[in-house]
Amino acid sequence: MGESRLRRAGFVALAAAFGFWLATFALANDDTGFHIATGRWISARGEVPALNPFSYAEDGAHWLQHQWRSAVVIAWLVAHVGVPGLVLAKAGLVALLVGLLAWSASRRAALATVALLLAVALAAAAWRFKVRPYLFSALALGVTTAALQAFRERGGRGALTVAVGTPALALLLHAGGLHSLLVWAAAGAAALLPNANLGAPEVAARPPGRAFVLAAAAAAVALALASLLVFAPDGLAVLALPARFSADGYWNRHLAEFRPLGAGAIWAPAWLALGVGVALLPLAFRARRVFEALLLLGFGALALRHVRMILPFAVVLPLAGAAIAGDSRAWPASWRGRLGDPLHARRLTLGVAALALLVAAWAAQTQAEQFRMGVDDGAIDRRVLPVELLDRARALPEQTFVSDGFAGTWLWRNLGAPGGAGAFESPQLRHRVLVHNCLECYEPATYIERYQAIRYAKPGWQAQVQALGIRSFVLKYTSAGERRLQQGQPNVRQALFADPAWLLVDFDDVAAMYVHRDARPADLEVLADFPVDPDSGSLAPGTAWPTALAALRNHADAHPTQTRALLLLGHLAARHGDVSTLARAAHDALLREPHGYAARTLADAARRLAGQRAANGGVRGGRVP
Repeated sequence: MGESRLRRAGFVALAAAFGFWLATFALANDDTGFHIATGRWISARGEVPALNPFSYAEDGAHWLQHQWRSAVVIAWLVAHVGVPGLVLAKAGLVALLVGLLAWSASRRAALATVALLLAVALAAAAWRFKVRPYLFSALALGVTTAALQAFRERGGRGALTVAVGTPALALLLHAGGLHSLLVWAAAGAAALLPNANLGAPEVAARPPGRAFVLAAAAAAVALALASLLVFAPDGLAVLALPARFSADGYWNRHLAEFRPLGAGAIWAPAWLALGVGVALLPLAFRARRVFEALLLLGFGALALRHVRMILPFAVVLPLAGAAIAGDSRAWPASWRGRLGDPLHARRLTLGVAALALLVAAWAAQTQAEQFRMGVDDGAIDRRVLPVELLDRARALPEQTFVSDGFAGTWLWRNLGAPGGAGAFESPQLRHRVLVHNCLECYEPATYIERYQAIRYAKPGWQAQVQALGIRSFVLKYTSAGERRLQQGQPNVRQALFADPAWLLVDFDDVAAMYVHRDARPADLEVLADFPVDPDSGSLAPGTAWPTALAALRNHADAHPTQTRALLLLGHLAARHGDVSTLARAAHDALLREPHGYAARTLADAARRLAGQRAANGGVRGGRVP
């Protein structure tokens, strides 16, 4: 597009570096732990498990395997370069993807336009740059789309070979490789429409014929099916996996990534990206670029239906958008005349570039607010994954009910311990879980009728606990979504706290740990008669405020990097009108986690209480009269 190769290379390097930074955040997703445990199991046993070895609920349940190779890679990286190295390797994969998008898109549109499209796409999808095999599918989607565009516009056996072969390789790493086949489906559909442009007429190379495009699409599909039949343990069943849970209304309600795109502020970048895609559609149809229009429509509809699909939409947006925006036929004649004026063209370029910088800054700020950037502190975000608490839980009895929000991390940290990977050679694994974040590993009824029944303390949950031999619990705190779902009713967390048969072992910023009194190991210290429920913040019956204050303060002092006890302390202080205690809790939380939830919440509570004090004409004895 009139850009020098050197300028394009500099732009690509800058875009890749920005993508690398966006992906360099501490480990915060529980799926990674499950993949590490899976990879360790396969490496130790030398075989791919056909049955789920990680759940004590259903020995012998079939495990539909589709990402075991990726799990082996992830486990190998952790074993050889540690978690920081794993995070950096993931960031390198993202940088490769962003660099590919920048290089391919810059062949079709001005750099300023490509920069804006990339900034919008990265702002929408950066939160999905997690250590998961799904990233391999995203890279394969980018490679397939870019190669197919290059072949349609310029021809060449190399581009065709890459476009045809990539889906087959991608499906062996993750079921999301199906997205690459959807690209070929769009190309085949475009070839069937008589008015669609199959290539770029302004390019000297002759565009491929319709019959050839259809044959190439058939070859891509056939090669992908053959690779699954020969190399995948479960064959063609992998292709149905992406729709297995996304079509189930139950999972849409209970699993965040399968929910429709929300309307909250956190989804604003995703809505911006979809808005840009919608704005490009009229231009695409004007230029008869049906292939690019189908990509935007198809992946945009999937992103609206399931928030997890914003990543593949963000991959196709800059590629399809650049092809549309760079096609002179897409613009009205009056616009083409203005673009031919050097002064107008320069002003437009500067304006688009400035907008791209603003969106990129927004993406960077949003990412920094949402994640703990960098690879310090072991590259694990302890605000999300309670690794210290899970490591201490090795002393618990083997049958432990672990929240699915960090059951994968539990398997990584505790499964088979002591003994490391060698313990996987034992037929009876230690420290298994009821369910974990791998829905294809067990029957849905196990999650719904057993795990959820216990989690929400439904009638008969105690009998299930006894039947399964559960003697300890590690539970994340009740989320806002759970409160809405339960309409504020108590769940298993409150039931355990109120039952004297269960002892509170400890709690941190993420989770609380309980053990049955009869199963308590002799050397396991517990928080005997702790007077405050660490989940709800409610006091045990008959507890005086000074007693609760002392207990929470002692716990906070004993855990100098955590803020949960301070948060509970501050909320109780506000409820009792204790200004000085609330102010101290807010101050301590600010020192421990300056931008954390506890610091923000307690600061707001302190301001409200100060306003109430002023309205009541002052305070006596540190309490609101």
